[in-house]
Amino acid sequence: MRWKIVGVLLLAAGLTGCAANSSLPTDRMAAAEALAADRAFAAMAARDGPGAAFQAFSAADAVSFIRADAHMRPQDWPPLFPSTARLTWTPAEAHASDDGSLAWTWGRYDWTRIASGKQETHTTGRYLTVWQRQPDGSWRFRADTGSPD
Repeated sequence: MRWKIVGVLLLAAGLTGCAANSSLPTDRMAAAEALAADRAFAAMAARDGPGAAFQAFSAADAVSFIRADAHMRPQDWPPLFPSTARLTWTPAEAHASDDGSLAWTWGRYDWTRIASGKQETHTTGRYLTVWQRQPDGSWRFRADTGSPD
């Protein structure tokens, strides 16, 4: 009888621990959420243009590796993308920190630009985006970079 009580107590303690931890984001849940955020980011860029999408999904002090002043506020992004620019990307995979507060996604991008009547330039490559969970549970990117093929 004594062992049954001990077993029930251990089972109850284990279930309580699982229930308490189920509300915490795991690395897999966080990775799936960041991947969904990246897909929504890509869809907005295709629909509304890259400047609007970068502005909407940027953290307050994101880092860019496409200009010398790396720290970017959301409103700094739109001027980097002229109206003739087309940037599309396809997220491929995501991973996250154990506590679910940071995640990174990567995939392939396609960048096309026509600079004031000049010939169209076209670049493809891979990108990496680092995401941070916000206090409201949403995801905003903290850093973004790409590497051409």
